[in-house]
Amino acid sequence: MAKIDISICPTAMEFPNGDMYDEDNLLEAIREHAMSTFPDGVQFVCLQVGQWQGDEWESIDGDEEAGEEFLQGFFDSRGTDEDLFVTKGGE
Repeated sequence: MAKIDISICPTAMEFPNGDMYDEDNLLEAIREHAMSTFPDGVQFVCLQVGQWQGDEWESIDGDEEAGEEFLQGFFDSRGTDEDLFVTKGGE
């Protein structure tokens, strides 16, 4: 069972063009990605958007490099999915 410990910096949720990830949808998509990546099971030590700028880390079973690779793999495969972004009123 993989132990996942992730905190995403809140400023990483926002893009220069004004787009912004929806926190709940992003975290749910990461959960789904983790469950499909680790078929033997997943235990979330932490999965959150941090409280303040710089409040970020990622590790899998205590391995920060593995955590970074996992999160990068998620963003490479799902990072532009429309359902991960805040819906702007009227659009």
